Amino acid sequence: MNKFSKWTGLTHSILTKSHPKLKLSQARECLATWLGHRTYASLCVQDLDALLGAARYAIVDAQAAIDRANRLGFPVTSEQWREVEMALSPTGISSVSDGLSLTGMDSMRSAARNTFEGQSHPAIDSIWQQIGTPDGRWTTSVVCQAAESSHPDELRFTVHGQVQAYNEHDAIAVPVVAHVLFKRVGIQLYAPGELISVIQNGQPHSYEPDFDSELDFEDCGIFSEN
Repeated sequence: MNKFSKWTGLTHSILTKSHPKLKLSQARECLATWLGHRTYASLCVQDLDALLGAARYAIVDAQAAIDRANRLGFPVTSEQWREVEMALSPTGISSVSDGLSLTGMDSMRSAARNTFEGQSHPAIDSIWQQIGTPDGRWTTSVVCQAAESSHPDELRFTVHGQVQAYNEHDAIAVPVVAHVLFKRVGIQLYAPGELISVIQNGQPHSYEPDFDSELDFEDCGIFSEN
């Protein structure tokens, strides 16, 4: 049984508590719409292979799923659909068991941050070699560079941050600007992020780690904040 079949069964079991006449096939249609398709048949033809394979992020649309349920004759509320989403991915952007994240477009900025802070890159290794023992990376802002499309083929972000290291004399931070790319592999599916460039963007300086600072996530225009 693939992941989509499991999601369908779970969705059906939750929604039938309020809508006992809802069929399994209708729950499946709502899930397909949630993932950007008009029908389950469309999902199977265009996206199912990617959903089960190359996709790392599935961009979901709760309102589209609710609207589809209503057209099928089942007035599903936002609270009822939220219960479905929490069952499928309890903490939002957190990964489900097979490594796929179910999220909204606005949360992809967090994915860009995670890519910058977690993915290796020769430029970062070079900075560390020059200044001391690696002490991680710190993000200060993430800006979306997307086109006008709501689901562009290449979802790009500019990440400003610091590459940090320490030596016997000091803790040093090197300001950098990085670019992160997510390639679209389906209607609302994206592959893992790629850290495509890291460039020094200022002079190294001493630093004291500040774990209470807030990130400046600028709105990219196509994302909506709730």
